[in-house]
Amino acid sequence: MKIRFSKAIRVKLVVFFAIVISLQSSVKDFIAEVRLYAKSAPCKFASYDENFKTIRGILPKFSAVEYFSDKNGSELDKLEDLGLTRYALAPVIVMNTPEPRFILAHFHEPIDVEAFCAGNHCQVLHNTHNEIVLFVKKARP
Repeated sequence: MKIRFSKAIRVKLVVFFAIVISLQSSVKDFIAEVRLYAKSAPCKFASYDENFKTIRGILPKFSAVEYFSDKNGSELDKLEDLGLTRYALAPVIVMNTPEPRFILAHFHEPIDVEAFCAGNHCQVLHNTHNEIVLFVKKARP
């Protein structure tokens, strides 16, 4: 005995399964976001706020600043670092620009700041223990 479904029932089943698959994907993405923010924890936001407070005061509001980080780890860790930096510096716009006036470097490893300046034609505007350094680009001759 073969069971036959009407065309209307088959269409409803296809729509139902499409909705279930879509919801499953959305729930999975939502859970991933929750885990990311749970991993960041509020204390991480507070520490970024504190670390970038001086820099935020130096930069003009709504200015664009290029961001450089030597953070090792997964792409998710690097994106988290960039996102937290953008949060801490708002309303300053953190992005990659072809000719930035300011460069913000967040070093996680020891670095020769003078060599960085020479290689990027910039000078130090503010240095926080060689960890967070704000550079201003030198005018090109």
